[in-house]
Amino acid sequence: MSNETCPQCGAAKPAGAAHGVCPRCALNFGLAANPDEASAAFSDAGEGEAPTESFHGGKRSAKHRTAPEDLPQPGDRFGSYQLARVLGRGGMGMVYEAEDTATSRRVALKLLTHGWDSPEARNRFFREGRLAASINHPHSVYIYGTEEIDGTPAISMEHIAGGTLQERVREDGPLSPTEAVDAILDIIAGLEAAAAVGVLHRDVKPSNCFIDVEGTVKIGDFGLSMSTTSHSDSYLTIPGAYLGTPAFSSPEQLRGDVLDVRSDIYAVGVTLFYLLTGRTPFEGENLVKLLATVLEQPAPSPAEFRERLPNGLCKVVLRCLAKQPGDRYRDYNQLRAALVPYDSTAPTAATLALRFAAGACDHFIISMISTAIFATMWGAFMLTPEGVQLFGIPIVVSLNLIYFAVPEAFWGASPGKALMGLRVVVGQQGRLGLRRALARTLIYVGAPGVLGWTYWAVNGAAAATPETTAAKIGISLLAATNWVIQAALFSTARRRNGFAAVHDLATGARVVLAEARLERPSLKVEPIALPDKVTRNKVGPFHILDTLRKTPGDELLLGYDSRLLRRVWIHRIKPDTKPVSNHRRSVGRVGRLRWISGKRSETEAWDAYDSFSGMSFLEVAQQPQQWEAVRVWLLDLATELTAAGKDQTLPTELRLEHIWITADGRAKLLDFAAPRSDGGVKPLHKEFAWEQPSYACLFLTRVALLALNGCSQTDGASELRDVALQIPLSASETLACFEESVLSDIVGKLDGLSSSAARITRRRRSGVYAAMTISPLLAASLYVFALFSTRALADIRPELNDLRIAMFGRQITLQDRNLSKEELERNEAAWEIYIANRFRSTIEDEKAWNELLAQTVDPRSRQFAERAVQRHPSPTADEIEAAEALIEPLIAPAREVLQNFATEWLRPHKLAAMALLVFTFVWIFFVSIPTLAAALVTRRGVIARAFGIDYVSSQGTRASKYRLLWRALLTQSVVTVLCVLTIFVIGRGGGIVWPPIVVSAISALLFVLPFKARSVADRLAGTYPVAA
Repeated sequence: MSNETCPQCGAAKPAGAAHGVCPRCALNFGLAANPDEASAAFSDAGEGEAPTESFHGGKRSAKHRTAPEDLPQPGDRFGSYQLARVLGRGGMGMVYEAEDTATSRRVALKLLTHGWDSPEARNRFFREGRLAASINHPHSVYIYGTEEIDGTPAISMEHIAGGTLQERVREDGPLSPTEAVDAILDIIAGLEAAAAVGVLHRDVKPSNCFIDVEGTVKIGDFGLSMSTTSHSDSYLTIPGAYLGTPAFSSPEQLRGDVLDVRSDIYAVGVTLFYLLTGRTPFEGENLVKLLATVLEQPAPSPAEFRERLPNGLCKVVLRCLAKQPGDRYRDYNQLRAALVPYDSTAPTAATLALRFAAGACDHFIISMISTAIFATMWGAFMLTPEGVQLFGIPIVVSLNLIYFAVPEAFWGASPGKALMGLRVVVGQQGRLGLRRALARTLIYVGAPGVLGWTYWAVNGAAAATPETTAAKIGISLLAATNWVIQAALFSTARRRNGFAAVHDLATGARVVLAEARLERPSLKVEPIALPDKVTRNKVGPFHILDTLRKTPGDELLLGYDSRLLRRVWIHRIKPDTKPVSNHRRSVGRVGRLRWISGKRSETEAWDAYDSFSGMSFLEVAQQPQQWEAVRVWLLDLATELTAAGKDQTLPTELRLEHIWITADGRAKLLDFAAPRSDGGVKPLHKEFAWEQPSYACLFLTRVALLALNGCSQTDGASELRDVALQIPLSASETLACFEESVLSDIVGKLDGLSSSAARITRRRRSGVYAAMTISPLLAASLYVFALFSTRALADIRPELNDLRIAMFGRQITLQDRNLSKEELERNEAAWEIYIANRFRSTIEDEKAWNELLAQTVDPRSRQFAERAVQRHPSPTADEIEAAEALIEPLIAPAREVLQNFATEWLRPHKLAAMALLVFTFVWIFFVSIPTLAAALVTRRGVIARAFGIDYVSSQGTRASKYRLLWRALLTQSVVTVLCVLTIFVIGRGGGIVWPPIVVSAISALLFVLPFKARSVADRLAGTYPVAA
C-alpha cells in the first residue's frame, strides 16, 4: 500500500497524517471503547499506550509537525539521547526508551510530535512536565526534566521496564481480584499524592499505569492533568473540544462540567473493571453510541462478565461508576478503606486466647439478653415450661443467629469480637456475607446446643424440674456434653491454619486481628516559602534560593528548577571528587533521593537531587520518639541498606547526619549530611569497613536508641534498658540482638514488628479489666434480679407464695431439736393435713409447679406436699381444725422471716451489701485464685496473654513469674479487701450505700489504672507493662 493511502481503511490520507493513518481512523482509534483496540492500532504488540487525542467538533484540531518517517527512529542519536525503541504513541507525541548519554541513565523520553508549532500544544506539553514533576511519590512516574531538542519539546522521565497494566491484561488475561486491588491501591496512592498538591489527572486508564520490575504500579502520563488550585488553564481546552479517553472518562468530564477528585475516582473504577474483566463497562460501535451509553446507562456489574468475583468488590466498582459524583466515594481514603479487605495483605490470625476472650464477652451479653427474655416469658406472661418450650427456645435460637450472623455478615465482627479487635473474614479480608455467616453461626451455636434443645423439646416440664436422680444426672451430662462439643469445634485449631475451628473450615472463614494498616506518623514541618523573585545566581540550570549548610569540604544549596517549578538540593563538592556512579544515578527507591543531574570539571563539581520537606534525624531525635514512628524508620533504613548492598550503591560512609525524615514519616538515607543538621555526631565505628556486616547493624542499633531515648537524654550504657521499658517486649529483644544479626534477617524481623501492637492501648487495658470483672458482676446482677423477680411473683401468685411459706415453716420445725420424736411425728401428720386441705388445687396443678416462684420450693418439700395430698384425699373437719390449730403458730415465724426478707433485704443498703458479698465470693474463687495459679504456672496469666500484654523488670528484661505472682497477689488482695470493707461500711452505715461503693471503686481503679504508663501495683511490684 502506498504512503498516500491509509493502512487501516485504504482511503487517501493527507501528508503528515497522525500515526500514518487518515483523520477518520485516528478519530475512531482515539475514541475506542476498548483500550486494546487503540493500543493495537498505534503500537507493536506488547508495547504502546492507548492514545489520548484532542477533538474539536469531531475533527482533529492539532497540527502535525512532520510525516512519521521524518520522526527520530530507534537507533538515532537525538540530542544527548540514544534512542533504543518506541514505547508508545499518544495523542500529543511519541515515547521512546532512551539512554541519556550525559548521565548514563536509562529514561523514557517523550517528544511532542503533533502540533509542535502550536503554542497551546507546546504549553500543554510543558505543563504536563511541571504538574508531573510536582508529584514526588513512589507510585508516580518521576520526571527528570524538560527541554527542547532541535526545536522539539521533550520530557525526560523514569523508565519503567515492566510495561503497563493494559499490556499485562492483554498478554495474561484479567487479573485475580487480589492482584487487581493491589494495583488499584498503588494507583490511588499516586493519585492521592497528586491531589495533595492540587493536581487532577483526568486520564486514568490501564495504559497510563506502569509496572516496575518489583511489581509496584505507578501512575503516569499527566498530559491531560489540571491544577485544582489554578484558574489559568483556559488555554488548555479549546472551546467545544474534548480531551481524554471516553470509555474511561466520567459523565461530568464528557459533559465538560467542573471536575474534582471524584472524576478520577470514576476512572479508577473503570480501570478496576477492566483489570477484573478484560473489558470496559461501556462499549459502543461508534462515538455517539458510546457517549450516550456512558452518560445514560447504569454500569453493569463486573460479575456479569466474570464468575466468582467477590460480591463486595463488585459493589465497590459500581459505586465508583455511579453517574452522580455525590454517589461515589468522596475521596481516596474512603475508596482505599473499601478496597483493603480484598487486597493480598495477609491478616494476622487471632490467637485462641483472644477468641476465648471475645467469646466470653459475647456469651455474657447473650446470657443477659436470654435471661431477660426467659424471665419476661416465665414471670410477666406466666408461661409454663411448655410455653417456654414452644416459644422461648426458638426465640433464643433466633437471638443467637441474629446476634452472631448479622454483625459478622455486614460489619465483620460480633460485639465481643469488636471489643477484642477481631474480624471474621473470607479469603484474605473479604466480607463473610449473610448466607455464610448464618451457616457458620448454625454450626457454632447449634452443634453444642442441639442435644439440650432436643431434650427440652421432647421432655418439656420434666426438663425444667427433674425429680429423679437419673434425670438430674442426664441434665448434668447434657451440660457437660455442650462444653465437650464446644471444645471439639476448636480441636482443628492449629497455628499453621490460622487457628481455624470446625465452623471456620466448613465456611471458609477466618478470625483475624482487625488491625488498621500501618500508618506512618507524620511530622509537623513548616513549608519553606519560595522567593517571589528568582535570583540570577545559578548552578547549572538551577537557581539558588538558599545555602542550607556550608563546611570546608562541601556545601548544600537549596535550588529551584524554573522549568519544572520544583525545589532541588544541590550538593557542591570539591572538583576532584569522583562522579556519582552509574548505578547510583539510576536508583529510584523510596529510601534514597533521586539523582537528577551533576557536573564535574576542573573548576566546578556538584550533584542535584530531589528534595523533600521534613527534618534531619538528629533534629527529630532531640526529643524521644514513639515506637510507632521509630519502627518504620528502621524498616525503611534496613530495606534501603539491603538493596543498596546488592546493587553497589551504598554511601561512602554511614553517619547519623545522613538520615532525613520526610514530612510523611519516611526515613531516607542521604549521600551527604542532611540540611539544618548540627553535624555534632561523629561516624559510628568509622574503622569498620563495608565488608563487615556488623557496621550497618550497629548503625541501625544506634538510630533506634537515639530516637527512642532522645539525643539529649542518652547516657550510653542505660540506653537499651530505658528503651525496653517503653517498647514491646518483642521489639526490645529484637534490638538487643541487632549487632549479632544479618541485615536481611533484621528486615524480616522489623517487617513483622511493623504489623504488631506498638503499645498497650486503652481498649486492651479495658478488655483486661472487663475480663476479670465480668463473672463477679454477672453473679451479683443475677442475684439482684432473682430477688426482685421473687418479690414480684409473690404479689402476682399469692397462693404459690403461701405454699412456699408453709414449706419453709415445716423446714423450721424439722430443725427444732427441742421437739421429741413423738412431737415431730404429730407435727408431720398435722402438716400433711394442713397442706392437703389448704393447697390441694395448687399441688395438683402441674403447670403451677413449673412457674418460676414454685422453683424456689425444695424438691423434697414438693414430694412431701404431693404425698400429703395422696394420703389425705378428704380430711374431716375435726382433723382440719386440729391441724390448723397446731400449724398456724408454726407458720407465723416463717411468714415473718420471709416478709422481713422481702422488705428488709430489698432495702438499698442491704441489697448492695448482699450483691457485693456475691461479687466478692465469685471474685475470690473464680478470679483471684485462678489468676494467682496462672501467674505461677504461665508467668503472666491467661488474661494478660490473651490481650497481648507482658511485663518487664526495671532492668528491661522479662519479669520473673515470682515477681508477677507478687503483682497479682497485690492486685487481687487489694480489690478483695476493698470489697469486704465496703460490705462492712454499708452494713453499719445506717442506709448509706453509694458513697462507700464509689469510694471503693475509685480506690480500686486508682490502684490498677496506669499513671504515666504504670499502676500502683506495678510500682510496688517493680514491673513495667509493655506490649507482648
